[in-house]
Amino acid sequence: MKKKYLQRLSVCCLALLMAACSGKKDVPVADYQNPALPVDQRVEDLLGRMTLEEKADFIAGKDMWHFKGIERLNVPAIQVSDCGHGITIILDENGQMKPNATCFPTASAQAATWNKALIRELGAAMGREARSTGSSILLAPMVNIIRTPLNGRNFETFSEDPVLSGELGAAFINGVQSEDVGCVIKHFTANNQQAYQNNLNVLVDERTLREIYLPNFKIALEKSDPWGLMTAYNDLNGEQTSANKHILEDILKGEWAYPGFVVSDWNDIKTAESITTKLDIEMPGPGKFLTKANVLKAIEDGLLSEAELNDKVKRILRGIIKTKVVDLPKVEFDYEFNSPGHQELARKVAEDGIVLLKNEQVLPFKSDVKKLAVLGPNAAQARLGGGGSASVTPFYSVSPLQGIKNYCGDTVEIHYEEGCGLSGNLEVIGEGNLFHSKDDALQPGLKAEYFSNDSLGGTPDAVDMEARIDFSWGWASPHPGVSHIQYSARWTGQIKAPVSGDYKIGVSAAECGFRLYLNGELKFDNWNQGANDTFEEMFAAKSKQLPVHLEEGEMLDVRLEFTKKRNRNFIRLEWEVPGVDPVALAVKAAKECDAAVIFAGLSNFFEGGGNDRSDLRLPGEQNRLIREVAKVNPNTVVVLQNGAAVAMPWMNDVHAIVEAFYPGQEGGNAIANVLFGKVNPSGKLAQSFPFKVEDNPSFGNYPGTNLTVNYAEGIWVGYRYYENKDIPVLFPFGYGLSYTQFAYENLEITELSDSINVAFDIENTGQVAGAEVPQLYVHDVEASESRPAKELKAFEKVYLEPGEKRRVSMTLGDDAFAFFSAKEIRWMVEPGEFDLLVGSSSADIRLQGKIKK
Repeated sequence: MKKKYLQRLSVCCLALLMAACSGKKDVPVADYQNPALPVDQRVEDLLGRMTLEEKADFIAGKDMWHFKGIERLNVPAIQVSDCGHGITIILDENGQMKPNATCFPTASAQAATWNKALIRELGAAMGREARSTGSSILLAPMVNIIRTPLNGRNFETFSEDPVLSGELGAAFINGVQSEDVGCVIKHFTANNQQAYQNNLNVLVDERTLREIYLPNFKIALEKSDPWGLMTAYNDLNGEQTSANKHILEDILKGEWAYPGFVVSDWNDIKTAESITTKLDIEMPGPGKFLTKANVLKAIEDGLLSEAELNDKVKRILRGIIKTKVVDLPKVEFDYEFNSPGHQELARKVAEDGIVLLKNEQVLPFKSDVKKLAVLGPNAAQARLGGGGSASVTPFYSVSPLQGIKNYCGDTVEIHYEEGCGLSGNLEVIGEGNLFHSKDDALQPGLKAEYFSNDSLGGTPDAVDMEARIDFSWGWASPHPGVSHIQYSARWTGQIKAPVSGDYKIGVSAAECGFRLYLNGELKFDNWNQGANDTFEEMFAAKSKQLPVHLEEGEMLDVRLEFTKKRNRNFIRLEWEVPGVDPVALAVKAAKECDAAVIFAGLSNFFEGGGNDRSDLRLPGEQNRLIREVAKVNPNTVVVLQNGAAVAMPWMNDVHAIVEAFYPGQEGGNAIANVLFGKVNPSGKLAQSFPFKVEDNPSFGNYPGTNLTVNYAEGIWVGYRYYENKDIPVLFPFGYGLSYTQFAYENLEITELSDSINVAFDIENTGQVAGAEVPQLYVHDVEASESRPAKELKAFEKVYLEPGEKRRVSMTLGDDAFAFFSAKEIRWMVEPGEFDLLVGSSSADIRLQGKIKK
């Protein structure tokens, strides 16, 4: 990409030189269009050509997904897209849907890689995909701290630790912006829950703000220069973040001298007073408050100077010019979209982020595993992420069940049983029991028709076959080529009874309308019913069952119709087979197999934008399923797919636990590669897993009262709290096992004039290649104000062959030893001793040394 750009730059400069030498008076490129000139010079030139009215009209968006352009000056409107683990489906200026995109693992899985180089590569791939969908700016990454494991958007963010969050955020941004696509880092700041967030006032003391909720942004800004920054929905200490003088003026644009633009979160602006703050652009367009008329009135009234308006406009122009869309000659960008390379990268990131939590000589599966039971509600479905605006619709996705089949071929006999659903008590009607007619022959599955409207109107936008009806699309599209904003679906075919007896046929659904027809007769009509206020009311109102007597082999005509009501929807076609307990079927399969893998966890119905969890429990009958299977098969493995910590009351009952988070469209293949040893797991937890929610430091101060939440725990977030209070955790921060072993030795600490160098050897002492993540923590031995037992300051992912040894070096500046004094109201490094701790996790320190400051 850079080579191509330099070639184009040389051509442009040569053309300008030739024009000058030939005596032509008119150079065909204005300064702001000339890529040979510095960005700041181009910005000043473009600003100088704009009228006051154009500038006043420039600080609100054009529409939902575009910043305004300047047609008179050939500056196009800039399309932006939501993003986190893939480009979301958005509308272009003509209202047409963009295609689907590669669905990479979510941020929680990305963070578990602890791999800055890989996350940069991922960011570059997303930059190329953004260009392919017409976008020039991505609203990502989200670097907010995981304060509580209940936050529905934890899957979208990296870590409980600000250093890890900031470093990975910077890597992602550098990758995206290497493709001349901008990043908007978000949400600034203390946006750590979904409950009441639009009206929530977050109370945070200055030290906590400086040490926990700002460094993640500061690190990313210093190391990657994102072109934009997004404010948050919540208030901070009684003031809107989008109008907060302290964080926007004093810190962001003052102390940090941030040169980029500040954009509101969508529909967040509540008053025209935001015109006079350090907010630069209101979204979505055309804006309610930062309008042309309001801006001109503010200037006329002396509330806003033209110099202040110019500053806002320049910041936006800086981002636009960096996208190269105004360059002449026109830039030929690199486009890459759902390519084999991106698909491979999606699998690689998923593999790198899978965390082996427990392994008692079960994994990897050996050749003596000839029969494998694949069980659980997340086995046959590819769980791609939580719900909300970050939902991605892939062109394809690989479920864990399919991934295992892909890996094993005919060498391992696979026995699949769902065992239980994430919701409801009935089992989904699966393969072998659903059929449809095609070309005068009976085919497996139901015929599926998808429509880009809410009424099944007109010709379907997509026709397919579905082996089972168990869908939870969230904000994503139900099928390639179908709108994600408004859609409906119809599934038709026949149900085949495996035995004679009295069945229950049921539909479990939420936030949707549905109709069920059996043998042409309408049985359930919930088409026009809206979603209720509470989860319990909503679920009870839309889970229906009816008794049906069927004889063995009897074919029952079925038609199920669906219409989306809200984004957080799901639908399942279920049944209860006479004399059959779904858990018992899973137990039977496990008992007859050499090993059993249970795919458990959550989905986009249980966590996502606008949707916090109420507890850490696995929903449905999952805990019962795991316990019962573990009783009959000693080689039981639990694979979790979720965005944040879950409780594991069965931890001592099973011999292996794998955390896959939401591993993206290639997740099934990645999980299979880890289970069978093709890939050695190297992921590390970027968040602590507590035993119970009551152990978390936010407990008692979440979700708040009277629309106010007090961060009373202060700096004691995550592992800082658990270690300070000596509270045991299920799994600690930075933890993750491997199929090999690593030795640490030869610690050497060198004090330089302005930094500290920490070097040590790490060796792979096992029999297989693998990767380790050495982590460097700092502890102030004696301080005038309370400080954590350890704080992460540096890390590196190291790949080693068996027997290979490598020297690892990490450098710490003075800021690694500083704290923000609540007494002095400033950053301080106090003289005295500091422990330097090198470990495999926060709880597994392998090397230790001291320095004096």
